[in-house]
Amino acid sequence: GLKLKVPYSPLVIVVGMILGVLLDELGFIGESIVTSHRMNPDLILIVFMPALLYEALFLCHWHTVKKILPQILLLSLPGVVLTTILVAITIKYILRYDDTFSWADAMLFGSIFASTDPVAIIS
Repeated sequence: GLKLKVPYSPLVIVVGMILGVLLDELGFIGESIVTSHRMNPDLILIVFMPALLYEALFLCHWHTVKKILPQILLLSLPGVVLTTILVAITIKYILRYDDTFSWADAMLFGSIFASTDPVAIIS
């Protein structure tokens, strides 16, 4: 396969920007890009995410996972909980959104903010 020295995520962003600028000149490819913008986001979550996660799991070596499992658990469990609490405290007291956000809302926002993006980790 073709190996590039450019990281995958920035490359996808640059290609997307170029395609966005050249949208009218691309003909049916441009039309399909416009159509993809109207795609249901749940379709992406239900169809593409399991495939991406399965590929990452399939390519993962168990001995590597076993070796770094303590770091994985430390960052995924208490790290996310701590970040959730810190974001909620920041929203309520530092940013002074006390009248806008209840504690439940602030914790919900914190949990969304603290959760990891599996596709970003894979890339």
